Amino acid sequence: MKEKEMTVLHVCDYAANYRGNFIESLESLETYHSNVRNVYLFPARAKNTNARTWIAQMNTTDQVAYIQEESFIKNILLFRNIIKTHKVDRIVRHFSDLHIDIIIKILFNPKKVVRFFHCGYRPVPGSLKARIRRFLWKHNRLVGVSVAMADEVKRALPDFEVIPIVNAIEFDRLDVIEPFEKPDKTTMLIMGWDKERKGVDLAALACERLQSKYDLELMIVGGSKETEVKDYVRKTLGKTVDWVRFLPPTNNIGTYYNATDIFLSPSRQEAFGYAVVEAAYRKCSVVLTKVDGQGQIQLDGAYWFESEDLDGFVEQLEKAILERNTPQRIAQREEVCKQAVERYSLKTWSNKLIEILQ
Repeated sequence: MKEKEMTVLHVCDYAANYRGNFIESLESLETYHSNVRNVYLFPARAKNTNARTWIAQMNTTDQVAYIQEESFIKNILLFRNIIKTHKVDRIVRHFSDLHIDIIIKILFNPKKVVRFFHCGYRPVPGSLKARIRRFLWKHNRLVGVSVAMADEVKRALPDFEVIPIVNAIEFDRLDVIEPFEKPDKTTMLIMGWDKERKGVDLAALACERLQSKYDLELMIVGGSKETEVKDYVRKTLGKTVDWVRFLPPTNNIGTYYNATDIFLSPSRQEAFGYAVVEAAYRKCSVVLTKVDGQGQIQLDGAYWFESEDLDGFVEQLEKAILERNTPQRIAQREEVCKQAVERYSLKTWSNKLIEILQ
């Protein structure tokens, strides 16, 4: 029997300079389920970032992507037009925006809305915002992008059903490698645009401690906040150092992983940890904290330490440096690459989401 056609509107508060794994994940619904038709709606601020370029490119293919208006009233009209024109069956909400949530509540059946939590939800109990959100989200299906994230949302909203769908990776894009100059040093990489949450200060301090024993370079992807991150690193170390290198954002992130020996994720909070799995796939050693969804990532041979434990971080980082080229660790990284694909494939992710959308 032929599956019923379904149009899914993805409302995404996402305006990064590159598509990244996020857009690839959403597109997998159509890749693995021929009865699904995706429509995308991005925030108004995308008009003022490089996001407008890849959104425009989506519309040159067989895809449909819109950008919101600045006006609340105009957005009501835009939503109404999208829902009517494309005969939208389900809305999948990614990230939160109170004004847009109000519009969805007004225009669409709340039982047909799936709401993804990509980051933590820790409301102030009894606050006005918390009460408003409870009302707006009533009857929605709530999804955490990791078991830990689903548990956190459930604690905040105990009378709501919350389902975990563990994030997945589009691995093929990580095999696109551009020319890149790798120094003759042990290279570290950290994703640092959210500097405090990602623990950029801890990474800088840990590398500083080991710099006198090993020739290290710390590469930091600061994204649109690179200047801010540079100042943060300088203040953390008390000076500017030549062993820290800032890298511009790129959609071909495999290039950076390919030039990395050890990937660092000393995060203070993580819903999942895309970059950790991506780095493991590219056969980097990985040093990371046991926090939230990141602590539940299933990859053998990772170097774990407790959040905020700088001494533990330095110990595990030095161990990773010393063991990096041993036959045992080389073989283990090959196996972990296979594990990553088996455990975090987009096909598995899309199959779980389609069950909820039915």
